[in-house]
Amino acid sequence: VPHIKTYYQLGPDQESMEYLIVSSHNLSKAAWGEIQNSQRYGGRRLFVRHWELGVFVSPSLLGCRRLVPFGTATRTGDVA
Repeated sequence: VPHIKTYYQLGPDQESMEYLIVSSHNLSKAAWGEIQNSQRYGGRRLFVRHWELGVFVSPSLLGCRRLVPFGTATRTGDVA
């Protein structure tokens, strides 16, 4: 059984989404990574313990004005 997570940020109008993420990531340092200072690797590096797969969607990536929930697209330029 997949362990899919969905994260989104509502837009200022409280109807559309600024972005949508569908992923298997948890909200943890292990899944998203942590910036570490390391003399061994020559300074700062991103250390990730778990590699996960996710999809990030935003209106600009789709070339549209707004992302809205399925079935609610009412304006020109909406993508549902």
